[in-house]
Amino acid sequence: MTEYANKLILLLFPLCGFALLTGGVLLRRRLADRVKDFKWVSGVVVDSIKGSSGGLNGDTVFFPVVEYYVEGRRLTVVGGVGYGKRKREGHNLVVLYSPMNPTDSVVREGYYYPAEMALMIGGAIVAGCIWFAYLISIS
Repeated sequence: MTEYANKLILLLFPLCGFALLTGGVLLRRRLADRVKDFKWVSGVVVDSIKGSSGGLNGDTVFFPVVEYYVEGRRLTVVGGVGYGKRKREGHNLVVLYSPMNPTDSVVREGYYYPAEMALMIGGAIVAGCIWFAYLISIS
């Protein structure tokens, strides 16, 4: 590889890492703002919906259907994260819902997953770049 290509790679990796970190922080904040006035209630898994992971291999995943009650009214919500195995029916999960519109709800487990993944991957890339820069500096 040319020296120019090496420098470009050394520049792109940290930039991608910082972009993922920044995106993760902004997404986490946006998700938190969406549910900041929501209340929580314990819900029960009553079913699962079979779907695709959406990844390259298209693995089968199961999205839990959670039943919860607000002021005596029975409501359901489908979890936003799919699992490789079905959640056991009767399993308790926390549901966050809007007091103004209780049908506007999310399952808390996995709600922040996209932001957490961006933060973890971005952090790993930045840490790897720092470690690589350190190794270069001592050689």
